[in-house]
Amino acid sequence: MEEKKYKKVQEALKACADGFFMVGAFSFFINMFALAVPIYSMQVYNKVLPSGSLETLIVLTVLVVVLLAASAGLEVVRSRILVRISHRVDTQLSDVVVRAIFATVVTAPREGAVQGMRDFDTVRQFFSGQALLVFFDLPWSPLLIGVIFLLHPLLGALALFGAVILLGAAITNEMVTKKPLESANCEAVSTIGAIGNGVRNSEVLHAMGMLGSFRRRWQIQRGTMLRYQEIGSDRAAAVIAVSKFLRMGLQTALLATGAALAVDNEITSGAMIASSIIVGRALAPFESAMATWKQIITVRSAWYRLTALLDAYRDAGPRTTLPRPKGLLDVMDLAVAPPGVRVPVLRGINFSVQPGQVLGITGPSGSGKSCLVRTIVRSWLPLAGKVRLDRSDVHQWNQDDLGPYIGYIPQDVELFGGMIAENIARFSGGSDEAIIAAAKLAGVHDMILRMPQGYDTPIGPNGRNLSAGQRQRIGLARALYGDPVLIVLDEPNSNLDQDGDRALIEALLAMRERGCAVLMVSHRPSVLQVADLLLVLHPGGMFAFGPKDEVLSQIAATAATAATAVTAVTRSVG
Repeated sequence: MEEKKYKKVQEALKACADGFFMVGAFSFFINMFALAVPIYSMQVYNKVLPSGSLETLIVLTVLVVVLLAASAGLEVVRSRILVRISHRVDTQLSDVVVRAIFATVVTAPREGAVQGMRDFDTVRQFFSGQALLVFFDLPWSPLLIGVIFLLHPLLGALALFGAVILLGAAITNEMVTKKPLESANCEAVSTIGAIGNGVRNSEVLHAMGMLGSFRRRWQIQRGTMLRYQEIGSDRAAAVIAVSKFLRMGLQTALLATGAALAVDNEITSGAMIASSIIVGRALAPFESAMATWKQIITVRSAWYRLTALLDAYRDAGPRTTLPRPKGLLDVMDLAVAPPGVRVPVLRGINFSVQPGQVLGITGPSGSGKSCLVRTIVRSWLPLAGKVRLDRSDVHQWNQDDLGPYIGYIPQDVELFGGMIAENIARFSGGSDEAIIAAAKLAGVHDMILRMPQGYDTPIGPNGRNLSAGQRQRIGLARALYGDPVLIVLDEPNSNLDQDGDRALIEALLAMRERGCAVLMVSHRPSVLQVADLLLVLHPGGMFAFGPKDEVLSQIAATAATAATAVTAVTRSVG
């Protein structure tokens, strides 16, 4: 699978090969056109000034202006090609990255998952930025140094020595800044994640006076990041300052050596000036590399995180489209745990639900009820066992094919930015009739009509414009939209009033009449009365499963036995 992942990246970069080739070709001409000014200087000093020919000066000036204009045009075209390469990389990989992000949160903690898209944007922007151009200009530096050798071997040797010194400075810069800057990048990711977590829980922070404590914790993280950045930036600044000193010293030495050679008539004064200009151009990529090294390290860190994300992604590829299921659910020896945890919260879970049956799931807090239903709807992967729908493992299905057959309300109902109608239709562009039918089935049609714009009312991200009860009822309509065969409801009435409770019960009865298999986590007797089957969980596994009346009798008998035992112990102690 790792090979397949890298193949995806390689294919995306291979699709841009023609663009990279053009950028490389343009870089060659841009660097060759950079010789126009030093050659112009040589001609002015060597021919125009001794001869006093203004005609020659005009011709040379016009020619160099044309070459400089051509170079500027190539710079523009080169930058535009890089922007289009960046867009092509986005087109090739963005969907894969998004799928990897959503697949990863099924198997690992979701904290930092969104960082994958930030990392992808960082890498993508690198392809269109100036930092990448350093790597296209750097290969032509030896050619420019070779031109200096043609002017005089001693000048060429000085230029080569300067290039080696600056290369050593670049390597030193990498060695002394890599660790602190990479640590700073890691801390930056953590601080951004902490702020996101705080914003999501801002109501709690404000209401309970926790904002000060949160800020102090965040400032500690931020301070750690700033310390690492300070160390890395100070070291980089020192190396860059030394490299600038060396480059300017080299140009001074080159000019002094050229002057001495000119005095001895070994070169002309024009060659002396030209060599100074050329060496500045030849060494510029080395200095630019050090100036952008912090960005390069940031991109490299983002690249490592991005490839790690894609490493963890398992793309099953196209799957056979299975026929529409009838709703027979079989849970077989299931063991479940939160993503990234290997110790099961529940194990040995076995039960079946027939089409047209309602299963109530109950148990004490922390017994794993939400873990179970999240695994059944494929939000989490099981540690062991199978979840089968019409005898087919739910993981054999393509997610987009299976999704319309499942209606799901999580414990915390999340709605998305958009209109109410779009949320009910699962953003599938469904017909108005199907949307209204789902709303009526959920008993929320009249409530929606009372809103300012009815079904077209915008609700904002996370449904922030709605109350918790309204979000839950619209979430129920979304779960019932279309023609689902399996309905899974996790505490669907936790925020409902009496009217909402009644509408929920009516919807459950209607879905049972339609032949849907319904799973419902709840503690309220009013809702559990609708259940045909009852599953009682306790920490670690199943306590009881079967027809509701039988399970209730079993619980009552167990309670009576426990009470008798307690009484006997009390009497014996007394």
